[in-house]
Amino acid sequence: GLNYSQKNFYERTRIPYTAYTPENFRSFTDGYIENLNSSYTGITSIDKELVCRESVQAYNQIGDSLGVHRPFHQSPRVKTMLFTPLISMVGVTGSMAPFFCEFTLNGDLLPSQYPATYAHELAHLLGITSEAEANFYAYQVCTRSQAKDIRFSGYLSVLPHVLGNARRLMDEEEYAQLYRSIRPEMVVDRSHLEDSLPASLFKVCDLNDDGEDLHQVDQANDGDKDRHLHHERAGCHETAEGQGTRVSHEHLRRIYVEQ
Repeated sequence: GLNYSQKNFYERTRIPYTAYTPENFRSFTDGYIENLNSSYTGITSIDKELVCRESVQAYNQIGDSLGVHRPFHQSPRVKTMLFTPLISMVGVTGSMAPFFCEFTLNGDLLPSQYPATYAHELAHLLGITSEAEANFYAYQVCTRSQAKDIRFSGYLSVLPHVLGNARRLMDEEEYAQLYRSIRPEMVVDRSHLEDSLPASLFKVCDLNDDGEDLHQVDQANDGDKDRHLHHERAGCHETAEGQGTRVSHEHLRRIYVEQ
């Protein structure tokens, strides 16, 4: 089994807390949408072995600086969920069983979903309990990849959270302007962007070992806090690393964990 006891994100990374401001959030969203649009690629298939190699390599690279354990071996095994059709009906994309140290992925995942979901569940295997932090690490892993399909999956995976926060924090005109700045190829299905539910499968959720839907709490106050914390951590990482493409990370973390 896994021992999940460890210091909190700020203590592990020594990244200073950065408070939310409307200016910082707008700077983040502008940079994020630009990166999302430029990373776009049509994905019709996925190389699962490549996803595994890229994820392991990235976790090895960020382990020390971002406070996550390095992978225990070079080829973490992932299993396909049993009863995939039923799992898809309730929108579960992956699960992690800490008592057995194994994780599973939904067999119906789209190619654009697979890399980020794999990296997310691998984060849980590496000792991350927080759904927000697992999203944060999956984003960090995928967007660092040299493989364009994996990189796009990383940016796309947080889009519903970014839009959800933007809709709450921006006025209507500002939000509409942000929404229109997204490439048309990614706004065909409005429900995918705004509710993460183009179909039941696309509701981003996870099961812990007891079968609890960890993302269902996103509809409650604790879920809002979890989404916002991921945004906040991304912005702190931005401050620590300086300006440029990494500028959005602490704001990205805040999207998940502290609203």
